[in-house]
Amino acid sequence: MLKNKACPRRGVRVQYGKEVDVTVEAFAPPAGRSVWFGKDLAKTKDWIFLLPRDTVDEIDHCLARLRPSGKRLEDIGTSDFPFSTIAAQIEAFKQEIATGRGFVIVRGLPSDRYSDDELGKIFWGFAAHFGVAMRQSFLGDRLATVMDLTDEEPEPRLRRGYHSAGAQLVHTDACGDIVGMVSIRAAKEGGASRLASAHAVHNIMLDLCPELLRVLYEGFFCRMPDSDAEAMGIPALIPRRVPAYELENDWLNCNYRRGNLMRAVAAGDHQLTPRELAAIDVFASA
Repeated sequence: MLKNKACPRRGVRVQYGKEVDVTVEAFAPPAGRSVWFGKDLAKTKDWIFLLPRDTVDEIDHCLARLRPSGKRLEDIGTSDFPFSTIAAQIEAFKQEIATGRGFVIVRGLPSDRYSDDELGKIFWGFAAHFGVAMRQSFLGDRLATVMDLTDEEPEPRLRRGYHSAGAQLVHTDACGDIVGMVSIRAAKEGGASRLASAHAVHNIMLDLCPELLRVLYEGFFCRMPDSDAEAMGIPALIPRRVPAYELENDWLNCNYRRGNLMRAVAAGDHQLTPRELAAIDVFASA
C-alpha cells in the first residue's frame, strides 16, 4: 500500500446497490518520493542496499545460536536476529516503505551458504523488524514458496496466485500489508517481479483521463476467494464498493486487486460497465 499526502479536489461515492452523488473527494497530485518512474530509478542505485560483511557475520552468529535451540519459525523474533549492525538502516527502510518509494531491495546475502530452512528463518527474523506476520489465506501460509503447483492443485479457487503458472495481473496486496520476498535461487525461466508507483499512475490518469481516475475512486464490487471467505466465516462478496484510491488519515492509499473484481464478475455479482473496463485497463497499462 503506497501512501502520500494529498489535497481534496472533487469526487463521487458509490454506495452498495446504487450510484448516488455524495461527497467523496478525488485528490490533487501526490508529490515527493512516492512518485517515481522506472526509467529514472534505472539511472541510480540508491534504492539498492548491499549488506555489509559484518551484517553477514552477525547473521551467521545468530544462526549458530539458533540451531541447537529447536525454536519454531513462528517463535523467532527480533531478539533472535537483532540486525544490530544495520539498525539505523532498518529504521530508514521503514520510512522509505511507508512514505517514500514504497520498496527497498536488499542484496548481498550469500543464499547458497544456507539451507532453504535457514533462509526462511533469516528472512522471518528480518521481517520481524517491520511488523507481525499475518496469514495470507485459508491455507494459513505466512511464509510461502512462490512456485508453480498447477499440477498438484488444478482447481484455481483452491490455489494461490503465487502457486500458478504464468504472469500475475498488476495488483496491490491486502490493504495495510508490507510484502517481502527473499530470492532462494534463480528460476529456470521467468520469475521476474515488477514494481510500479501507484502515485505516479494516479498522476498520469489525473492528467490524461480524470474521469477514468474517478472510477477508481468510486471503487468496484469485489469477491474474495470462496475458500478464504469460508475459513473466515464471512460472505465472499464484499458488501460495498472497494475504492482503488482512497484518502485515509490525510494519506492517499492504493488498494487494487483485479482478481477480486473479476471474481465478482465471474460469479454474477456485478457486470463491469465500459467505463469501468476502460479505467482498469488504463490503470494496468499506465
